[in-house]
Amino acid sequence: MARVPHADDAAQPDQQAELDRTADRHASIICANCVSENGPFEHFCHQCGLPLTAYATIAPLEQVYTLGHGYREATDHPTRPIIFYGLWLLLGPQVLLFAIGLLGYMGSLMLGPPSAIGGAASPVDATPLGGPTAATAQGLEWVGTALVAGLLVIYIAILYKATRNYLRRPATT
Repeated sequence: MARVPHADDAAQPDQQAELDRTADRHASIICANCVSENGPFEHFCHQCGLPLTAYATIAPLEQVYTLGHGYREATDHPTRPIIFYGLWLLLGPQVLLFAIGLLGYMGSLMLGPPSAIGGAASPVDATPLGGPTAATAQGLEWVGTALVAGLLVIYIAILYKATRNYLRRPATT
């Protein structure tokens, strides 16, 4: 049985071409932050780094990128007071504790080991056979001190940048 031609048959190829073009346009993802067009399989905006998909927040490495983007936005453009105060509430106590711990450790280095000032012998002095030597323990203490000092510098830099950018923001009416 032969098919009877219909009047809409001539319009169908044009409609299909339009549907294909529309599908191609919808395959790309538009960034909500910078309005740049991204590919259909990109999880982060190639222009500003904004997470575009749910995968960007659940995959382990992508979580690090997402958190980094959040901290960068909070320090570069702290437009709302809640963001500014939130950064201070998150990082301020850590800065305070790191500074106190670092000062306490530096003070203990200046005074020397407890046995040198009449106190009890340190656990490092009485290590069992095969345990860490005093030199190894002291080396590990210096690594820990350098790590705490590095984190302290980074946190202070983040808080300084966020405070400076918040205070320099344009006044909103």
